[in-house]
Amino acid sequence: MKTFTMMFLCCVALLLVGCGISTTTPNVTIHPHANLQAEIDSVLQDALLTSAHLGIKVVAVKTGEVLYTKNAHKFHHPASTMKLITAAAALTKLGSAFRFETTLYADTIVNERVAGNVYLKGKASPVLQEGDLEKMVIALRDAGVQSVCGGIVVDETYLDAVREGPGWMWDDKPLRLSALSLRGSTVEDRALACGTVLKTRLQQEGIVVNGEVSHGTVPSGAVVIATHLSPPLMDILRLMNKPSDNVIAELIFKTLGAEVKGEPGTWQKGRQVIGEFLEEMGSGFRVVDGSGLSRYNLVTAELLVNLLVFVYNDFELMPDYVASLPIAGVD
Repeated sequence: MKTFTMMFLCCVALLLVGCGISTTTPNVTIHPHANLQAEIDSVLQDALLTSAHLGIKVVAVKTGEVLYTKNAHKFHHPASTMKLITAAAALTKLGSAFRFETTLYADTIVNERVAGNVYLKGKASPVLQEGDLEKMVIALRDAGVQSVCGGIVVDETYLDAVREGPGWMWDDKPLRLSALSLRGSTVEDRALACGTVLKTRLQQEGIVVNGEVSHGTVPSGAVVIATHLSPPLMDILRLMNKPSDNVIAELIFKTLGAEVKGEPGTWQKGRQVIGEFLEEMGSGFRVVDGSGLSRYNLVTAELLVNLLVFVYNDFELMPDYVASLPIAGVD
């Protein structure tokens, strides 16, 4: 956008100088961004683009001047530009310092034994690592526990049990979303796999676990042993936007639903939150997921531009938002 501003100033300066050195040259009005418009039109003549469905809008964010527009009000599938919306909504509704929690609980501890089960509850952290579970195991060991009479119960009820998003293609890489999963996990049951890793780590630390790993919920009387907090949202958005990570986008999408509308987080609640957020930008959208995988998503160039201008003009949002975006040819 600085380039557009400089181009405008340079054109004005040249016109002023011309007026100062000659009084006989006829006045000719030339649009300051005529070259930009001509260059875009030239690019659009490429054979690959002449039959494409395009929506374009270019705006100078500081002045609001529209520099170029073409089919700006027509609906298009946003694909991964949907993450621009998800990121902006997350920063606005959750805040840049928001952190995802994963908590280890235990039933009553008596004589160095957990009398019942150990519970692992996930709250949709998209960056949970095995090392984070190891720290929880150490916390249980430091509490003096040497054995668990029951088993490991994994609680993924922070989100609903719908694993795939609406409108996803059958040949898309299956994400199998869960509120409890290790980053990069590709197994069918992410929560159960997470609990299995926890059990293995406990046994490696010399803590005997008598029961199996199973699904369930944390009872009200369970005691908190340790809570792991993810990096802040502003850092996670970089992991989402720069490589265009679909899993992170969808977990954030459902988390918006859980945090704003109440647990469990669902695609429906996420849609409601983002829909209410986008109403401030104007009409022209249909949002059903957070990553853009769904073919049901529809937005306009007008809406995306309004969103970007909104973020640019928000002093609190803009730095973290811009820092999360990929740099062409770099990352």
